[in-house]
Amino acid sequence: MHKDWGSRWIGRAAAVERRDALSYAAFERDHLQPRRPVVLVGAVESWRALRTWTPAFFAERYRGRKVVCRNDDAERTMESYVAALDASTPDKPLPYLRNLNIQRDYPELVEDISPPLSFAEPDWLSSRLMPRDWLRPNRLNQLFISGRGARIPLHYDDWMTHNMVSNVYGDKRFLLFDPSQADHLYRCGDAASGESYILSAVDPWRPDLQKFPRLAEAQAHEVVIGKGDTLFVPAGWWHSSFTETTCISVSSSFANGSNWNLLVAEIGRLRAKEPAAKRLAVTAFLGVVGTTLGALRRVGVNP
Repeated sequence: MHKDWGSRWIGRAAAVERRDALSYAAFERDHLQPRRPVVLVGAVESWRALRTWTPAFFAERYRGRKVVCRNDDAERTMESYVAALDASTPDKPLPYLRNLNIQRDYPELVEDISPPLSFAEPDWLSSRLMPRDWLRPNRLNQLFISGRGARIPLHYDDWMTHNMVSNVYGDKRFLLFDPSQADHLYRCGDAASGESYILSAVDPWRPDLQKFPRLAEAQAHEVVIGKGDTLFVPAGWWHSSFTETTCISVSSSFANGSNWNLLVAEIGRLRAKEPAAKRLAVTAFLGVVGTTLGALRRVGVNP
């Protein structure tokens, strides 16, 4: 990485732990319940995507498919997007092709990322006790393709879900900040401002300390994930990524007993402008679902 990018933290931030051959019990004890990030080495080693997904694979298989990058109105086909990847630089990055719903829009790729990532289970949002595809699509996996220098703004994930980011091609660097650092990160809006509240106004890769002086006090964690690595980003952790080399990733978001109360509180915040009776009904329903699923899990049932 060029010294001008992320220089405040690169090499000085706390390293995210890497764990190989980690059991689910150890993951739950050491990382899921305490909400501590970790890189899971080899967690997706059985995925066919590790052997087949390349930029050329997507250009050939989806020739003519129109794709839309986030915050960019340019019309592109998959093959024209892939052709432009090599020209992407940190100073002029290609727009990020991200958050593509694999199950809905690329269902033929599901077999390539099977079996499902066991560390992203159980996912109570996909439980039979929840209305289907509410609050977000069931068993959601999203596709990300990016060129060198592409960045995702500093944020925490919607609805206080956990997230697993699995790299199948290339390298991506992450900066993460635990929830206690929020006061240093200049979040956008206030608690009643909807989804913008989960975004930070700062660019951690080129921090402007004159405009955002409190950022100098922020304590970061840093990690680079490569092919076959999976990064666990716990609920509420602020994070931003910087694509080191052309990269293809899959994200898997989920919620369960480790973050359910956080999710319920977040849904209440997002619905603050709705009638109180409706908001309370929704949060009460989610509370009952959480209590029920927690009790069932304790007796070994996973509905």
